[in-house]
Amino acid sequence: MFFVIERKYVGPSRHQEGHTGFHAFEVSSQPSRYGSSGEVCIDDHCGEENGIVTYAHGEHPSAEAAEAWIEMYMAGLNLDFQEDEELGDGVITRFCVGRYRPISAEGTRNWLYGMDMSDIEADTTNERIAEIVTTIQEGARIDGEEFCEPTLERAFREHRKMLRDESGT
Repeated sequence: MFFVIERKYVGPSRHQEGHTGFHAFEVSSQPSRYGSSGEVCIDDHCGEENGIVTYAHGEHPSAEAAEAWIEMYMAGLNLDFQEDEELGDGVITRFCVGRYRPISAEGTRNWLYGMDMSDIEADTTNERIAEIVTTIQEGARIDGEEFCEPTLERAFREHRKMLRDESGT
């Protein structure tokens, strides 16, 4: 049997910042479990942990049947299939809700690490920073991803401030 499990980030949790914007349906060879008791959860709200709520949407005779159920359930909601190398705990496939796979604030910061910020100078305007962010997002969207925009903007503004502080302007 295969199980459809929905996971969605629903609220602030300092432990799960990386999941902001996350909403996915997974096909798993293992059923979900109630967070409170650890009992198997087949078709119910299973609980919330660290800002991630989990719902079980039934059992299906094959992975293909589970995927077909997800596609039917999600019709019209911008369902995108996402390959993910980090699937675990029996997860076979993951369908992310939305047009682009969101990259967390932490993932965005990691991407920014070591980035050439020569486009940002002490006199760079907020409008120019917005243009740079837009250009970066357009590139990410080609790959089906989307960076955490506030994290990009904050990093560029902080870099500009550092340059201003160094130059005394």
